[in-house]
Amino acid sequence: YSLSIDTVEDEWVEISNEYMPASIPGYKNMSSLLGFDPPVNHVMVMGADLDLFVTTNQLALRERIEDIVKGINYIHRVAKIGKVSLIIPPDLISYVEDLGYDFYVIKPRYPNSIPKLVIKTIFKEPIPLGKETRDMGIEFISSEAVANLGCLAEGTLIFDKLITVIKKDYSTLHIKARVGTPIGYILDVLGIEVLEGDRIVIGGPMRGKTIHSLDMPVDYDTDAIFIQDRGEIIYASDTHCINCGECVKVCPVNVPVNMLVRVLENGLFEEAAKEYDLLSCIECGLCSYVCIARIPVFQYIMLGKYELSKMGEENV
Repeated sequence: YSLSIDTVEDEWVEISNEYMPASIPGYKNMSSLLGFDPPVNHVMVMGADLDLFVTTNQLALRERIEDIVKGINYIHRVAKIGKVSLIIPPDLISYVEDLGYDFYVIKPRYPNSIPKLVIKTIFKEPIPLGKETRDMGIEFISSEAVANLGCLAEGTLIFDKLITVIKKDYSTLHIKARVGTPIGYILDVLGIEVLEGDRIVIGGPMRGKTIHSLDMPVDYDTDAIFIQDRGEIIYASDTHCINCGECVKVCPVNVPVNMLVRVLENGLFEEAAKEYDLLSCIECGLCSYVCIARIPVFQYIMLGKYELSKMGEENV
């Protein structure tokens, strides 16, 4: 990495043989390995990244392979999970081929590293409708998080998060910053000027989420910070679908997006799920990217899923 920002010294701690932290830099809900129902029986360590320009997991695997091995052993011992394998792009084969673990190579093409597509590629069958990989007993954990577990196994608690910073010119650099550090402070240290109208995104350009305050802190799962110049932003439109079909062509899971967005625009969330495969969406964002009418398709889909989850909670 290029720079450590406001980091703290690693802290030595005494831990029990069964300790699994609730969160660790690289993974926000580590305790799910112990308490998820159905239980997790297969952990996949992600040496690939989920979004364009982001290389956080790849860097962690390159530079911390010994810690990752210790972390895998810790998962075996503490979480009692028998199968652990690695997901990597082709250029990282040499780092893992002699470790003795199963590994799967995925083509370095977006969105191949999204977990549901990884499962479909490896096992030749999709995740059932409305289910997540966890429901199948499979959990994806970043290589950074597993490396940090390896340090924890040695009694060292890690506070710093590895982050890919994507600048306005789309060049990238890697930094380490303490969890809780304000995004604005990081940008000041890096000398990145944020002007009125610029967009700050937590994550990459396809799946990331815009923030509206530079006081937003680095979280356990902040893999990237993307600064988009105001001149590069293409604003969404309230134009209706023109039925060009580009979204349908690009969808990796064959969702009829042109029909789905029509019912979502009208708030018909249950119909969207039952008739137009809302819950099959893997949230890659390609539909919004190719939309000629500039409809915020991805945002409609996320809203639809959110509203459905609320309906489910109300019916419990």
